[in-house]
Amino acid sequence: MGSDLLAITRAGIVPFSKIITAGNERLEEASYTAPIRRDYSDTTKLYGSLDGWQIVTHPRSNLMILNVPTLERVESQQFVMNILTGAWCRWTNIDSLCWCLFDEDIYFGGPAGVVYKAETGSEDDGDAINAEMVLSFSQLGATARQKHVKLVRPNTESNISSRGTVNVLADYYNTIGTDTSGDVNETGLALWDDALWDVDVWPGVNVIKQWRGG
Repeated sequence: MGSDLLAITRAGIVPFSKIITAGNERLEEASYTAPIRRDYSDTTKLYGSLDGWQIVTHPRSNLMILNVPTLERVESQQFVMNILTGAWCRWTNIDSLCWCLFDEDIYFGGPAGVVYKAETGSEDDGDAINAEMVLSFSQLGATARQKHVKLVRPNTESNISSRGTVNVLADYYNTIGTDTSGDVNETGLALWDDALWDVDVWPGVNVIKQWRGG
């Protein structure tokens, strides 16, 4: 990534420039995966012996993707880091054997021998893309006091009309409810090489700022 080489180790994804200076005892702290060390450690214990681990960077999307096989040559998941911020997420239901860059686009090969183009469009091979996001917990300006959250207002910006489900997590429990689907409506948005002039609407940016209450 950039001018550095990355190594996939049980301590984490470590740049070679840090291996020499950090030493074995501090590799976990020096790794890019330090913010997700618990999930990463659990994953390496379960799947570390499987073939198919791979790192690939996608500069145009500012992503570093770690492919993790969960069932060799059949199923996998990905840990994905935002190169600019260091924030991590996990991709699921993308069963890939390998990843590569071609002409600044990113592709992956599936178990059935099909090559897919990733990071394009707003669908997952014809299916909706579902996402879950958990923000860091906050004391809301008052430590050691009980709070009662009555209203929340998530601000979202997207080129599609999407209204997801919002839940408030309390007491540092990272358990998301089962209903995390959102309503997505792309009716009338123009698609390149498919839209009709003076008929379809140019896709813009939708900013949604709605208060939600339980």
